[in-house]
Amino acid sequence: MTDLQLRNDREGPVFSLLKRWWLGVLLLLVGAAAGLGIALPKATHYTAESRLVVGSNNLSSFQVPGFAEAAQELASNYARYVDNSSVVSADLSKALGPDTKSIVSVSASPIPSSAVVSVEVVAASQVAAREGAQAVANTLIRLTATTTATQSAALLKTYETLTAQAQSASSKVGKLTSDIADAQSSHNSTTGLRRQLAAAQTSLASLRLQATAAGNKYETAVTDPPSQSQLNLVQTAAIIADSSRKTREIYAVAGAIVGLLVALVLASVLERRNRRPGRRRQSSAEPVKDYDVDFPFDQTTFHGEAVTRQAPR
Repeated sequence: MTDLQLRNDREGPVFSLLKRWWLGVLLLLVGAAAGLGIALPKATHYTAESRLVVGSNNLSSFQVPGFAEAAQELASNYARYVDNSSVVSADLSKALGPDTKSIVSVSASPIPSSAVVSVEVVAASQVAAREGAQAVANTLIRLTATTTATQSAALLKTYETLTAQAQSASSKVGKLTSDIADAQSSHNSTTGLRRQLAAAQTSLASLRLQATAAGNKYETAVTDPPSQSQLNLVQTAAIIADSSRKTREIYAVAGAIVGLLVALVLASVLERRNRRPGRRRQSSAEPVKDYDVDFPFDQTTFHGEAVTRQAPR
């Protein structure tokens, strides 16, 4: 490192602050205290969480092949239902009343590699956050139970409709068969009737197949435990976080940084003021030089300074 580089480093702002380290410490503490003072009046938000699981709490269910993957997929679908759901918003308003205004956000997300759904509610008060998370959990439990019952009823109705249509198609096949027999006895053409009979028989086979499939689905929905596709509560709503500590830490660190920057600027200004020509003092370590040179002038020599006066003409 050359003398010029060393001199530039010693004249830099960081070196100026190191010479006045007390100024940096003082302004750092002042900035951190100011940041805390600004953060204290800030509104605190509380986060409450409740957890739900797809199926029963019995771990033996997960021994069934394919159940774990299906349960995880259901958990993802149930979690997405919470976003922008009018039913969830209505239940929150009913459960919290005027405190609904303090709700900041409502969200649900599946826990990775599991059938558990996490419901989080952020609110301006602990009570609103906790009761809101519990209300959303109760809504999901109710909706999944209602969905299972509704699906069973819909399957039964579909089966009854298809069975009625199959009976009607069977009657049509019987009538066409009778018409063909009458036409043959009368020696009339049966080409058109046979074409209609073939179409009716195809429709009848299709309707019977659909009715059988709907009947099997309905039987499965009724006989299998409905709880395997429903949500069950595994953790009641509880406060898991609040924003006060994080907010104070952020503001305190920001204030400390601002304090250090101010200290850096002040130290640089003070260093420049001390290095002005009018304030600089000659170091005692410098040798004293006598300027004693022969010039064609009348010269008076002092230690450390030469004063020259031009001779009179």
